[in-house]
Amino acid sequence: MAEQLQVSAGAVSGAVGYLTQAGMIRRRHVPGSRSTALGLGDDIWYEALTSRNAVIERWFAVAQAGLEELPRAAPPRSGSR
Repeated sequence: MAEQLQVSAGAVSGAVGYLTQAGMIRRRHVPGSRSTALGLGDDIWYEALTSRNAVIERWFAVAQAGLEELPRAAPPRSGSR
């Protein structure tokens, strides 16, 4: 794959790891072989977008906690969604 794309094997490995984590591709065992194959998920866009929900919610919680730490004399702030 790296040769076909003319990139390093490390770049392919990193991209595969990211896409696997995002739910866009899946590793599948090849029966009768020690290798794995890469395949697309059943609904890759739905899985990719919903897997990011948890990350966005965490960012929001951290930002909210940061706002709560500001001194009360600070300028008005928006804490609503």
